[in-house]
Amino acid sequence: MKKSFVSLAMAGVTALSGTALPMAAAHAEAACYVSETFPNERIVIDVEKQGVIVSNWYDLVALLFGGKQTAYSAHGKHVYATEDAPAEVAAQAATNWVYWMAATTGTVDTGVAYWGNRPGLQPTDTGAHMGLVSEWVRGDREMGGETWALPVTLDCGSTETSPTPYAWECQVYNEFGAYWGAVHYTKVAKAADDERCNLFQAVPGVAVPVFAEPASFGPQSYNGESK
Repeated sequence: MKKSFVSLAMAGVTALSGTALPMAAAHAEAACYVSETFPNERIVIDVEKQGVIVSNWYDLVALLFGGKQTAYSAHGKHVYATEDAPAEVAAQAATNWVYWMAATTGTVDTGVAYWGNRPGLQPTDTGAHMGLVSEWVRGDREMGGETWALPVTLDCGSTETSPTPYAWECQVYNEFGAYWGAVHYTKVAKAADDERCNLFQAVPGVAVPVFAEPASFGPQSYNGESK
């Protein structure tokens, strides 16, 4: 009965607008992102639609005239991986990959253009906005409790209206106080073929790594030298 009601409602909208309107998918595909600033890292998220972020009435109008603003939850992982492991590490590992992973959670909001000039119905901008926190916490008890990884916050935007756009421009900051500035992330075209996108760590490692590249979750230095 509920399905029939939805079908009739959509038929009514189609009749009023003269066009067929696709139903929004409740579940979006996962996306894996990489940046030139942090080439050894991957951020993999799966987003799920939560609902409108203005009002139900606004959402009804948006079905006909655009201007829809939608919130999505984002959950996934943040991976750092190096392929060339030190000899003493590689000898104890099943592969030559050395990697670490943290869980990441956040929100993606999207807003599309309103086709009209009625006050209050035009979003200031159109596109997507994302906030993520990757919960990194790593240290080494044998070195006096030295911490080498702390949580990272990403505040990102895109001119695309997809919750998983091709590109994000992110402000990146971690709890060491390291501000990395604007970091450009792009979607990995074939995530299934990218080993870093697919790596998974169940139990966090505590050994202090030697970073060949900067890490978003670490101090703003690596290999003992300032960035």
